[in-house]
Amino acid sequence: MLVAAQLRQFVINEKSEQQLLVLKETSGSRTLQIMVGIPEILSIDRSLKKQKTPRPMTHELLLNTISVFDAKLSKVLITDHYQGVYFAMVELCREGKVYRLDSRPSDAIALALYEGVEILIEDSIFSDEK
Repeated sequence: MLVAAQLRQFVINEKSEQQLLVLKETSGSRTLQIMVGIPEILSIDRSLKKQKTPRPMTHELLLNTISVFDAKLSKVLITDHYQGVYFAMVELCREGKVYRLDSRPSDAIALALYEGVEILIEDSIFSDEK
């Protein structure tokens, strides 16, 4: 079962390579903490602040590419957790077909925030966290 979630908090620590994202289920109190890199957390920060850069950054380039091919990002899914590593998918729709692409969770979340699409987490991942 997939559970809707939203970004609750993120911490930028410029002295560390590991940055923290905290996702919270929309209709509950469970949270999920994911460690991400500096480029990803800065991209997420830019998306939340709606900051534009003079040239497209990687996440903007990908969204532009998706658009050029008449596709649309419909949602992102955090699908699995294994030995401290999270796995995600980005779901694209084009001409009535659905395509799921493997993704790092940080990239998937950044794309979701840029586009304002739903973030879904596999329910069992919350159980794995305990």
